[in-house]
Amino acid sequence: MTRFKVCGLRRAEDAAAAIGVGASFIGLIFAPSKRQLTAEKARDILMTVRGSGAVNGPESVGAFVNAEADEVNRIADYCGLDRIQLHGDESLDYCLGIERPIFKVVRIEADTRGDDLLSDLEEELGAIVDAGHTPMLDTVSKGPYYGGTGQTFDWSLAAELAKKFDFVLSGGLNPENVTKAIEQVGPWVVDVSSGVETEGAKDGQKITAFARAVAKADQALRNPNPA
Repeated sequence: MTRFKVCGLRRAEDAAAAIGVGASFIGLIFAPSKRQLTAEKARDILMTVRGSGAVNGPESVGAFVNAEADEVNRIADYCGLDRIQLHGDESLDYCLGIERPIFKVVRIEADTRGDDLLSDLEEELGAIVDAGHTPMLDTVSKGPYYGGTGQTFDWSLAAELAKKFDFVLSGGLNPENVTKAIEQVGPWVVDVSSGVETEGAKDGQKITAFARAVAKADQALRNPNPA
């Protein structure tokens, strides 16, 4: 079964919507971004959804970019985060100082392909996995931020990598294309943020549509030749 993560949550009702349709992970951003939260706001969101009894298994993930490890750990403790998503230029040596499981982002240029690139990515993902972390593939951002581009990259690269590694697939996913992404790539987790927004805010109907599209892909993979 493909798991999914809804990232960039800024309101408790949006987190509850994601949890209500079966999200395995809910993401909160602490790095400079249109969706950046203070630690206090993130903690309030998590306390609200946990206090409502809505949480039944999803892990909370805090996204950081090139922050001091001590600050990451402090915020993780304060908010009660389950995982850390490192979206910047953090080294594997840096990761040794993080006290929670890590999604380590590998950024891929849109519209790039080639055997040399695939070889480099296999080496990079192998090093991340060997260090005990989970890779996350995302599209390189051309703007001031490190993610949230709304752009996809060449999924044929990801499909080759999925033969060897479990990873989180991110970058430009939405309710319209996530079924195809799962069928083509077969990732462990798919991650969405801007793809379930309307005018910059999370949209409950789009979150529901995303969850249904994930389920549709899983159904198709289980029954490739329905009678």
